[in-house]
Amino acid sequence: MHAALERGRAWLRAHVGADGGWGYGPGHTSRPEPSLLAAAAGLAAPLAWLEAHDLGWAGRLAPTTLRLQPDAQAVRRRELSRLLERRSETGAGTGDFDASLPAWGWVQGTAGWTEPTAHALLALRAAGRHDDRAAQEAQAFLLDRQGADGGWNYGNPRILGQELQSAPVATGWALLALLGLGGTGEPCAQGLAWLADSTAALPTVHSLTLLGLAQAAAGRDATAAVAVQARQRPDGSWRGRCDLTALACATLAAAAGEPCALLLAPHSGSSP
Repeated sequence: MHAALERGRAWLRAHVGADGGWGYGPGHTSRPEPSLLAAAAGLAAPLAWLEAHDLGWAGRLAPTTLRLQPDAQAVRRRELSRLLERRSETGAGTGDFDASLPAWGWVQGTAGWTEPTAHALLALRAAGRHDDRAAQEAQAFLLDRQGADGGWNYGNPRILGQELQSAPVATGWALLALLGLGGTGEPCAQGLAWLADSTAALPTVHSLTLLGLAQAAAGRDATAAVAVQARQRPDGSWRGRCDLTALACATLAAAAGEPCALLLAPHSGSSP
């Protein structure tokens, strides 16, 4: 596993942009998400590039992915401040979910969605703000939006009484945000089971990496990490994409017992 991890990191280093950042593919313009995920893979973060750019929604990843990076405090503080200013508006209840819970959308001023809210909860936890009201409300939002099948949809779990299908990537991020809050709890156990079954049926690189990280966070056997390793291309990448290669490296690092920015120590607060 260590050899595959180092091949992946070497591929990422070979495709860093002249400005120090990463695009979604080799030669692409640097973008915030792959640049921040490269930091989670154990590479040096492009701090000058990050400081000079508006990171948009991906800025919510910064407090977490940069937490092991020396000299990253300024970017982490900036993005934590921004995410606290950019929660969604609340609305009236619908009977299908609690619309009164504040959360985060992909774009400021829009409704809350699963992944942005999970990124924000991870960021608050990484900053040691487990007990802030914003963190408690983010946790409540994610638990409220869990589907009947145990997973998470991109947004609402049901509309007009009809259950919506859960999505592996949204489920993976929700699990990472919830798993360190003092224990797995039944919601996380159900989410892990759904994600494992879904990934077994359709084992994409993206879903396998998030399942592997969730298994590591829950202290489970790293079965998904083994599957991630098997998907590595001969050139060291995963699908020739910088974001997926970075996530795969983070997964292998976690499975190998290395410090991983995306895995936070469990908090002593109440378990979801």
